[in-house]
Amino acid sequence: MLMRQPAARRRTLCATLMLILAFALTGPPAGCGGAQEGLPKSSAELEGARTSAEAYLTGSGTELAAGKTDGASVYSVDVTLDVAGKTVRGKERVLFTNRTTGSLGEVVFRVYANDTGAGPAAISRAEVDGRPADSRLDGDILTVSASGGIDPGERALVSFEFVEPVPPSGRDNTGGIYAYEDGTFDLGNFLPTVARCDGGTWDTRPSPENGDMSYFDCSYYLVSFRAPGGYVVAATGVDLGTRDGARRFAAGPVRDFEVQASRRYGSVERRVGATKVTSFYLEGDSEGGAEALDAGCRALSLYSEHFGPYPYRRLNICEAPLEEYGMEYPGQVLIASFVYDDPEYAEDLELTVAHEVCHQWWALGVGSDSVGMPWLDESLTSYCEYLYSLWQNGEESAQETLEELTDLYVSAREEDVPDAVVEQADAAFEDGDQYTAVVYGKGALFYDELRDLLGEAAFDESLGEYYRKNVFGNATAAEVLSAFRDNSQAPAGVDALYTRWIREVHGDEDVPYPYE
Repeated sequence: MLMRQPAARRRTLCATLMLILAFALTGPPAGCGGAQEGLPKSSAELEGARTSAEAYLTGSGTELAAGKTDGASVYSVDVTLDVAGKTVRGKERVLFTNRTTGSLGEVVFRVYANDTGAGPAAISRAEVDGRPADSRLDGDILTVSASGGIDPGERALVSFEFVEPVPPSGRDNTGGIYAYEDGTFDLGNFLPTVARCDGGTWDTRPSPENGDMSYFDCSYYLVSFRAPGGYVVAATGVDLGTRDGARRFAAGPVRDFEVQASRRYGSVERRVGATKVTSFYLEGDSEGGAEALDAGCRALSLYSEHFGPYPYRRLNICEAPLEEYGMEYPGQVLIASFVYDDPEYAEDLELTVAHEVCHQWWALGVGSDSVGMPWLDESLTSYCEYLYSLWQNGEESAQETLEELTDLYVSAREEDVPDAVVEQADAAFEDGDQYTAVVYGKGALFYDELRDLLGEAAFDESLGEYYRKNVFGNATAAEVLSAFRDNSQAPAGVDALYTRWIREVHGDEDVPYPYE
């Protein structure tokens, strides 16, 4: 997510493609939400679909993913968007593998849509391995009981039906991430998603107020999505085409599955290597849509060159009625409409796209705890705005970008927003202003200090190592620091910078003011 402080005078925000699938996505509508008979239903069919979903990966992506997603969950979901009723409904099946060392008596899902201000979601007909199962939805946490438990290494087929109201934009509490406006439906995090289970403990922390709910393990998705005629559907994954009015998508390994549906979308596309980049724009914004495509293609090329290859065959850039500048999902990023059509923000379009595309490396490629340690992806991604500007537009542009990052902190301090430790949970920050100043501003400048210490070549190599070792997995501060230490002639200096900039409070001393 890309956020900017109101106090800083900016609006607040934040394999081969045609593999023959092991299952046939054909058949007449049936069941909940117009379900398609061809989607995998049994454990064996879902296990077979894992390989098919990897059609989303490029050749480089296949190499990067090798051996990293054993036991990952596999989703098969039939979904219908009811435009008149403003609901999303569907039938979800998940092949879940217990990758912990102890028996699990339940499988826990995060149902983000139940905590968005739209009214209660409904879960029904829960089953585990074909037998009725007790389920409980408490806020955005769904617990499905597994009678007899799921032993380490064992699999369970969990299924249920869901109905989720979609709120109007401005009356949701997601900043437009899960909302509708004027014929456009932003369906961020709409699919109930298996929560992370670490050491036998499920992650049931509240969704962050400022950051993103993206801390999921990589999984595989086979999704049939039905929308009314005239609606353009953009989604994570390989587009397998339409049958009986339902679009089919396959994706994996990815951390989540996102859909945009709009009766107002036009599009323009281009290839960058093995990846097709598509810019979806709302009517009247074709010029901005073309600019977003240009920026996305440039960012994709530059980050792949410097950090490591983008692993997927598709990347969508979608204009969306957000309150924030942008939001990221696997293979699909959202860019706020006001950046396209408000002259005050038009110059921000390029960097907003560059920021959100960069999250394909930091947060979605290399996962990290977006709730407990949001700086791990947001501070680095913000600093990469500077790197993008340097590589694409030269030193003068890069310096301007660095000054903007500096101003996030300086402007907040001028308005008495207190400094704070960077390395802390989202909930520990006083408010969004402090979060933005410290995580997006001061935290980003930490990486500029590291780059000065290591030099450009070693800095790039460090990020490349961090990506290659941790992509499709989840990293901590230890992993990112290890990558920089390994490429530094002064590893103790890396630790000292980390302690001073990230774990202590010295912003007023260390952040350059005025710009030096």
